Amino acid sequence: MITRKDILLQQMHACFDEETWFVTLKNALDGLTPENAAWKSGGNHSIHEIVNHLIFWNQRYLNRFINVPVEEIKDNEYTFTNDATGSHVDSWKATVEKVYSVFSEWCTQLDEALDTKLEGVPIKGYPDTWFTVIGNINIHNAYHIGQIVTLRKEQGSWNPDRGVK
Repeated sequence: MITRKDILLQQMHACFDEETWFVTLKNALDGLTPENAAWKSGGNHSIHEIVNHLIFWNQRYLNRFINVPVEEIKDNEYTFTNDATGSHVDSWKATVEKVYSVFSEWCTQLDEALDTKLEGVPIKGYPDTWFTVIGNINIHNAYHIGQIVTLRKEQGSWNPDRGVK
């Protein structure tokens, strides 16, 4: 019988590294040059900035999940910067390695978690359980992966054979 945890883990892998109904993060970033990652369309965020944002929020909730304290954030716009990820480097390669590391660690931690952990509340004073929060993290990740693919299509760096024509 499939459990709620199994569903969350399947969703997390669908966002990260297992092809299903939509493009994974790994496929969305595959072959992307630093120049294309830095490219902006109008006043929108670049792919590099979006990946910084994914690192920030996924690392933040992963830290909460493994009981590592988190600091207050300045504002959501800050989460799109290199400073927010703790890397302090403007290296696209390092950014990709970091996001893969965070997503991989999330998959490992979730796989090893007990249901009692997932039934717990991650933020004191808020009613949502880890089941709800991780489901929302997966939705958030899928949304931004879609943005990345859209930006790649706009700039002409997307290969439609990767999953979206």
